[in-house]
Amino acid sequence: MGAESEHRLKLYRLRWLFAAALCSAFLLTAGRLLSTPLFAAERVDKLCPQVVLEGGKAIGLTDLEKRLVCGDPDGKGANAEAWRHIPLSQSRYQVGVFLEKRGYYAPKFRTEKGVLHIELGEVTRVRSWRMEGAPPEFVAKYLTRKRKVVGEVLTPELLTTLEQWVFGRLQSEGYACPKLRSKADSETGEVVVRVDPGSQYDLTRMIEEPIPGVEEGMMRRYDAFVLGERFNRDLLTLTERRIQRQGVVQSMHFKIRCEKDGAVATQESLAGAPRLVSVGFGANTEGLLLAKATWSNQRFGRKASSLSLTGLASYREVSAQGSSAWYYLDHPSRLYLKPTMQLRRRTEVYFQELGIQGVFPIARTWDSQSDGWSAMLGPSYEYYRTLQGVGPDHSEFLSLAAEVSWGTHELEFYRNAPRSGSTGTISSFTSGKNAISSVVSERFRLSGQALWNFNNYDPPLWIFAVRGSFGVTWTPDTANYAEILPPSFRQYLGGAHDLRGFGRLELPVDTVGSLSAAYVGGEIRLVTVFPFGVEPFVFLDLGTLSKQQVAIQWPLYWSPGLGARWDSPVGSFRGTLAHGYVTGGAPNRSDGTSVSHFQFYVSFGEEF
Repeated sequence: MGAESEHRLKLYRLRWLFAAALCSAFLLTAGRLLSTPLFAAERVDKLCPQVVLEGGKAIGLTDLEKRLVCGDPDGKGANAEAWRHIPLSQSRYQVGVFLEKRGYYAPKFRTEKGVLHIELGEVTRVRSWRMEGAPPEFVAKYLTRKRKVVGEVLTPELLTTLEQWVFGRLQSEGYACPKLRSKADSETGEVVVRVDPGSQYDLTRMIEEPIPGVEEGMMRRYDAFVLGERFNRDLLTLTERRIQRQGVVQSMHFKIRCEKDGAVATQESLAGAPRLVSVGFGANTEGLLLAKATWSNQRFGRKASSLSLTGLASYREVSAQGSSAWYYLDHPSRLYLKPTMQLRRRTEVYFQELGIQGVFPIARTWDSQSDGWSAMLGPSYEYYRTLQGVGPDHSEFLSLAAEVSWGTHELEFYRNAPRSGSTGTISSFTSGKNAISSVVSERFRLSGQALWNFNNYDPPLWIFAVRGSFGVTWTPDTANYAEILPPSFRQYLGGAHDLRGFGRLELPVDTVGSLSAAYVGGEIRLVTVFPFGVEPFVFLDLGTLSKQQVAIQWPLYWSPGLGARWDSPVGSFRGTLAHGYVTGGAPNRSDGTSVSHFQFYVSFGEEF
């Protein structure tokens, strides 16, 4: 067995051991959660000596609720004596309130020998719901979209949630100041939401409360809405999230009022400290343990420019990056300079590489009512040193870097749990013959994704996703590209981000990479059905590589598989199991091992 095969075998063993450790952590966390409601809840019928539940059902009162029902015989303090004994009439009233919170609307009470006996009966469930007073087109659009109402236990919390949802959907349709009131019939299980929608408004004015040290108007570069267009509360919420995610302020909120000529939004914020330090940890079977630390100043100067330093460490990659967004104009603008410097060491199966990159572009963002755009253009300097594998010992490139990105507001709004929308990015690095560049080359990459929420349910039921990418590297000397281009310029496939039935950057099997690569994958995910938010999914990935420029050739690599995602209280777990296949090509590598195999992947702390 060759050295390369031995290295691959050791790596596979290490991955499986690490996957077993992550699975153990997943099962322990899940078991802890499952055991809490099933075994920690003591199914007794006696809440206290004077209050008894009949039928053996446990309603799980909190400590405060038990104190209000049963009193506190062991209490201390000035009011301790008043809480030692609770009159049965007060206990009955409090129990009735707490039972309604849990969906019991018809309990039976009786008092025998100074003891209150309670027969719970059955919980009341919602059998139907409707809206009164809402515009007919609104009812037709949204009534059947709302899930998790019919069949659910009828509780005050459910009514509040339903009111908030209807309120939010009305505001997304331009009804900036609606009034709502819900009522429920505990006998029939019918819920009615009475709506006074008011008028539809345009967003005509924005009032900003001052942010210390920041000039007025600087936050408008984050707006996902357009003044003068139809009011949409979702776009204001997205703007709040952008500003808070960027770290410009600690919290941000728009207060809405309706006037005769339109809706007015007042920006209220809590500035907080401008400098932030964050540390995060994760793990997966590709990079093993991952750690990331960031220092940033998001209110640098009166224009609220930003500076950030980021360090990333894993088995596969160690990097340090410094970047800035410098808003240099005298007036509020979305135009800025975006200098970035990065030092990066990569350790992959087929190569090891050290790289230094500096990009000094001018950048700008745009937003309409439905989409957001960004673009950058500027010079780039890159230095690479191939430490192991095929490639030049040293190489330098002076290039013109360009990138254009687009995404729908819907996808960005639900970025933590994507359900619908689309996004795409086109980037290129063009290096001509000059005093610095060692090779003439051009790199082009197109990538994107689209998601569909079946029937636009809220919360979703089925989510369909399509993702894809195409990358190509042009160079005049295609016969010797592996010797003159560093590994980062060559195309590889395989791993959690494209062909999930193969190992990370495992393809092509000749180890030197290709000049072009194409990938497309489809996925179907089932959400909000299984307990604790576990989301299973199935997928199919297809990809091809070519040693020619802009060419799609055999073999075809494809990998069907299944997986699950769980957003647990301690972080996000994600796992996939897929099998990689090759069609139209050699089934074995040069060392005799099969190209087709199962690939298992587990991650913790990685977003979907």
